[in-house]
Amino acid sequence: MTKIIHREQGYTLMTLVLTLGLIAFFALLILKIAPIYINHSKSD
Repeated sequence: MTKIIHREQGYTLMTLVLTLGLIAFFALLILKIAPIYINHSKSD
């Protein structure tokens, strides 16, 4: 029984790390792309 609980905790931690990683990746992507769109919209 304890092995199953430990495995679920490990899986939850891994899911949390992956989720935070994806959020950080998209945040950096938006920060890199946003200035391009802002500059483009100002020039029109």
